Amino acid sequence: MNVWLTSFSAVFFLSFTFLISFWLGTAFRFALLGICFGAILGLLGLALTHWESQPEGLFYTPSRWLALLVTLAIAARFVYGWWHATHSGSSAPGEQNWVMTASGTELSLAVAAGLIAYYLVYSIGVRLQIARHEQRRAK
Repeated sequence: MNVWLTSFSAVFFLSFTFLISFWLGTAFRFALLGICFGAILGLLGLALTHWESQPEGLFYTPSRWLALLVTLAIAARFVYGWWHATHSGSSAPGEQNWVMTASGTELSLAVAAGLIAYYLVYSIGVRLQIARHEQRRAK
């Protein structure tokens, strides 16, 4: 059920950002960048997961470092939002990095898309690993 609901969330989120992109031109691009980055993190998370096969079933322990990285991404978005709100107009837009000229909405969409993609890829990978384990067990 987790895979289906996360898939629905991803489709709904991308549809929503596509509609937003009519008013905020780069919203969909930031969402796609977030999806790509989150999918890569999801694959990395699967590679770093400790899998343990027991007679009772398959057990896994996700990477603590990757969970910390995901948490820090959310915290960094909040810190950036605060900084952006308190330091507006300090220099000309042409002198700033592209991340600094992006609106808070675009970066929020990128972080949210990254989280959705991370959990989607990770849950699909866990489901596939469980199916593989059950298949080996049945033989």
